[in-house]
Amino acid sequence: MTGLLVYKASAGSGKTYRLVAEYIKMLIENPQAYREILAVTFTNKATAEMKNRIIDKLYKLKMSKEPDLLQTLKAETGKDEDSIRSRAEAALSNILHDYSMFSISTIDSFVQRIIQTLLWELGQHSNNELILDHKPYIEKATDALLDELTKYPELFNHVKRLIEERLDENKSANIQNELIELGKLLFQEQYKLLSSNERSQMHDKKTLNALKDEVNRIISETYEEITTRAAGLLEQIYSSGMHGINQSNFRDFFRKSGGIIPMIVKLSELKRFTPIEFTSIAEDALFDISVWLTKGKINLLSNFVKQQLIPEYKHLYDYLKKNYRLYNTALAINENLPTLYVLNELYQKLREKLNDDGVMLLSDSSALLKEFVSQTDTPFIYEKIGTRYTSYMLDEFQDTSQLQWQNFTPLIADSIGNGGFSMVVGDVKQSIYRWRNSDWRIMAGIEAEKQFYPQVKKLSENYRSAKTVVEFNNHFFQKTIEKDETAENVNPSFKLKNLYSDVKQDVKKIEPEGYVEVAFVPPKTNEADDTFTNHIKSILIDLKNRGYKASDIAFLVRKNDQGRELAELLLKLNKSESQLSGFIKIVSQDALTLNSSAAVRLCVAALKIALNPNDTLAQAQFRKEMALLKKQNEAKDWTSVFMPKNPISLEWLSTIRFNPLVYMVEAIIEKYLYGNNIDIKDHLPYLSLLHEFAINLSYRGTSSLYQFIEWYEREGKSKALAMPENETAINILTIHKSKGLEFPVIIFPYPDLLNQRKKPDGVMWYKLPPQTPNDILKKYPLFPIKSKNSLVQTYFGADYQVEQHYKKIDDINLQYVAFTRAKHELYLVVTDKSLGTNEKAKTKGNNEKNTFKAFLPKKNELTIPTEQKIVYAYGVKKNNITTQGETKGKTKTVEHYPINPMKGKIARQFKVDLGELSHESDLQHGIAMHAILSRMITLNDLNGAIDWAVENGNISANQRQNVYNSLNSILNQEPYKQWFSEMWEVKNEASIINTDGSIYRPDRVLTGENHAIVIDFKFGSPSPKHREQVEQYKKLLIDMGYTDVKAYLWYFQLNRHDEV
Repeated sequence: MTGLLVYKASAGSGKTYRLVAEYIKMLIENPQAYREILAVTFTNKATAEMKNRIIDKLYKLKMSKEPDLLQTLKAETGKDEDSIRSRAEAALSNILHDYSMFSISTIDSFVQRIIQTLLWELGQHSNNELILDHKPYIEKATDALLDELTKYPELFNHVKRLIEERLDENKSANIQNELIELGKLLFQEQYKLLSSNERSQMHDKKTLNALKDEVNRIISETYEEITTRAAGLLEQIYSSGMHGINQSNFRDFFRKSGGIIPMIVKLSELKRFTPIEFTSIAEDALFDISVWLTKGKINLLSNFVKQQLIPEYKHLYDYLKKNYRLYNTALAINENLPTLYVLNELYQKLREKLNDDGVMLLSDSSALLKEFVSQTDTPFIYEKIGTRYTSYMLDEFQDTSQLQWQNFTPLIADSIGNGGFSMVVGDVKQSIYRWRNSDWRIMAGIEAEKQFYPQVKKLSENYRSAKTVVEFNNHFFQKTIEKDETAENVNPSFKLKNLYSDVKQDVKKIEPEGYVEVAFVPPKTNEADDTFTNHIKSILIDLKNRGYKASDIAFLVRKNDQGRELAELLLKLNKSESQLSGFIKIVSQDALTLNSSAAVRLCVAALKIALNPNDTLAQAQFRKEMALLKKQNEAKDWTSVFMPKNPISLEWLSTIRFNPLVYMVEAIIEKYLYGNNIDIKDHLPYLSLLHEFAINLSYRGTSSLYQFIEWYEREGKSKALAMPENETAINILTIHKSKGLEFPVIIFPYPDLLNQRKKPDGVMWYKLPPQTPNDILKKYPLFPIKSKNSLVQTYFGADYQVEQHYKKIDDINLQYVAFTRAKHELYLVVTDKSLGTNEKAKTKGNNEKNTFKAFLPKKNELTIPTEQKIVYAYGVKKNNITTQGETKGKTKTVEHYPINPMKGKIARQFKVDLGELSHESDLQHGIAMHAILSRMITLNDLNGAIDWAVENGNISANQRQNVYNSLNSILNQEPYKQWFSEMWEVKNEASIINTDGSIYRPDRVLTGENHAIVIDFKFGSPSPKHREQVEQYKKLLIDMGYTDVKAYLWYFQLNRHDEV
């Protein structure tokens, strides 16, 4: 039996080549095989790249332009060149003429296809829309919870405790963001992996209250027992009367530092809700007199201790040993009970909001599919998508999540059992997305999955990096393994030694030799004496002089704020250093955010003024941005910028307040940014992205002006343009963004990740192990617990220590990914506190430096006293560089962003003839009625649709009742009553694609068995063009197979319907 083929592919080892070769091998064997292969990647970009690469390789094979791949295929298939060429040509033709069956997709896309099909089977297809982004619903749930706090005193008290904790930590009392962060726990896989029964148990209030009562009982009983026993033991000492011992002088007889008496005193004075620290001294005191007494008193009191104190102490010890861990566990749960209660309420509110909107989150789909798979025949479910795959290929396998793997496991088992081909490709060392639910343990343990008969192959040659870079990385990470100290309770398969067993790579590129430099520089003290900046400057000047282009260079950082600091530093160098003038242009994610554009900031300020004309801060912001755009920022008197000489048109902004969001954005761009002596060419991509978000948010229901502004301030301002690929600029990337990329030169200014201070872990899910000696506690599925060192002495301790190990693996993997991006030259710049002036920091810095230096290949230090830096250099720098990148298409610069007149666009969107609706009120009324009708499935939806229209500004709250009365009256007349009854399957504004690719969108289509009714809403006078349009809709429905089709034009203002 052919088992699962597992490729372990280290960085630069030709993973993509191998994946494409395996795919094409199957096509050479059978040019129709693409119909039965599912290849899975993790991003849409990777999906497109793999499709393009396969098609490109097939074309080059056909044209005899791919000699390396041809030789591989000849060796592995046994076929000759002519046969391979002809089969490649046939496969290429088949794919291009049958492209929809060319199945390369992301895991999410594949799962989404299955879920949508299953929902259709269950009859829920018209009621459930799959939503990609869960953040808005966490926020809605949070808002709903906060709105109802005063109704529920218990919930109010829990939220109050969370606020008090924030204040104790010197944080803001604003709890909203913390609740949103807590809500994200509901989307972590530990929670998603729970069964529906376990989730129900978690969110059952009776179960939760029983848990609370049991926790309080454990704390109370244990606390009373321990403090009483400890106090009794001390009283025995005080009252012994031996050698004059009493309560005031007993410490003179007994050992203080490192002794048992301080521990007993501490236990007797234990404050309620304080954890117990159980150390080795507690056990030593059973046998070792020196733990009790000072040296001078051992002979005097040894018999007293042995005969009277130790027997009593043993009772205390036995009780402590048996109960301290459970007591500490109960304390940890109690401390986090407010979080648990709040999470339960958030869960309920989240489900309510999803049900109200009739949507399903894509993040829920894998869990839902898991439930389906566990209840029925797997192949049957997957055949519902219209095909049956026999071969599966999973790329970036180290980033697969547990849920995803559980859903793919039966597919792969079925494939292998039926003689199909399945393979996975990945590298545990490059797993850096654990925070996104990826789980490298799946790949690390795949060899133990005997059901798949795994055949493991290692790709050990590095095709990317120069000799010196490969050898440096080999040494660095092998030393990292040698010096690793892993907790005992970590699975041996998951220890660093096993995970990095294949880290050593063979050198494939002998020339150029390559170069690696590690510099230790002092921390910055002042602008005049900044060795770090001077060192970066010297690197860049040297690279430029040797022929490197700016786009050959990438700076890598771990955090965005480090990227911002670097960008500011480089921009200063560009201005101050003549040798770098014009060389430094920067492409960074921060520089591409929406908020970096003055034009976008002006638009948002105008929207805020439209929402609240009295917002003086927004008015000042508007004037400032207008001044910047008009190049008035050089004015000496900035106060003049904020005076009303820059007109804001408050009256005009208030008139557009009740228009749809998209058109408000367009109108503001048209009024303020066009024809105002403003060159907005550089801002057009940002305005386009803002416009795109306005459209997308409107589609998903976040279309009110207030919601949009709130979204922008919360997350919109940090949304960024896609990083351009063909720019003559230095790149600044986070390590996560650099994954999968390569650059001739990598500069990593913060490489010592293991010694960097980390923020606290925050709240995480923990599960109690089976050995927990309390049934009520251990049966509770999951606990949200704030991670900290004290958890080591709880029953959560093993999981906490394992998590710390995984965090260390995360940091080492980040280093590995960063170090292996370099093709020719790698520069590491370590901030060395031991070279600074702070004496306390120097000691710590020296320890950190020595730790990092221990991983480096042996090399004599090059000390540069004038600059206070230490440099290690490996390899040789190459001169007269000529770099050749992949040829890409030319970049097209957008010169204009056309904005159509508002009224013309509204007329087209809402079928309104503006010649017939001369009054603004008629226009607004037509827009509002169309919006309301478009949101209705049945007459029962009328109230909700009108509420939506009020919330989104289509009508005012004062108009609500009149609009309801009018519509309710009309919709209870025939045939409208029938059109909005429950007898139909309803599609509102659904797209119909014609065979020539044309797209049509009728307002309302009703279907049932072979019957169909198409209705188009019109606002204005009848026109022959209206009839032609609806006749086309009718013809399309007939072509779709409906035998009985009726079509109507509904002239709403005229209360008239014409059958077509």
